[in-house]
Amino acid sequence: EVIRDSLPPSLRLAQEIVEQEDEAVARQHIDEAPEAVDPEFLSTLLAMAGRLNQAGEAEAAARLERLHRHAVGTSMRRKMQGGGDPPA
Repeated sequence: EVIRDSLPPSLRLAQEIVEQEDEAVARQHIDEAPEAVDPEFLSTLLAMAGRLNQAGEAEAAARLERLHRHAVGTSMRRKMQGGGDPPA
C-alpha cells in the first residue's frame, strides 16, 4: 500500500487495472482518471500485455490490449475536448 501510494498516478492506475478482474470496472477506472492516462500508462499496459503473451497468458494479454485501446480512445477524447497537456 505504501509503495503504491508513492507511485505516479499513471503507474498507480496501471496497477489497479491489472488487479481488477472485471474488465468493465477496469474501463470505468480509466474513464474516471483521464489525467493518469498518459504515455507512461499506455506504454506500461502494452509492456505488461507483451510479457503476458510471452508467458503464454494470451487471454490476459488480450484483455490488457483491449483496455489499452480503450485508454487511447479516452486520451484522444480528452485532448479533443481541450483537456490534454499544454504544449511544452
